[in-house]
Amino acid sequence: MFPSRLPPEALGAGPEAMTVALLEQVNTGMPEDDGMSVAVATLIAAGAPEPHARAVAEAAAAALATEPDNGVRGAGRRS
Repeated sequence: MFPSRLPPEALGAGPEAMTVALLEQVNTGMPEDDGMSVAVATLIAAGAPEPHARAVAEAAAAALATEPDNGVRGAGRRS
């Protein structure tokens, strides 16, 4: 978006800050979904158009749903 005006370090700080903010929200119980909104927001921040980001996140969720539970999914979730 601003490659000619900002150094790579500055360009990387935005997505990093957003990721930390989203993780803080997850730790407080927000959002109340299964993580789909965080996945979509992260993909959009990386430059994916919203419809593509949603499709990728849904495909990943479907793939995870077919894998056997190895005890890792849901780790840290509050009951």
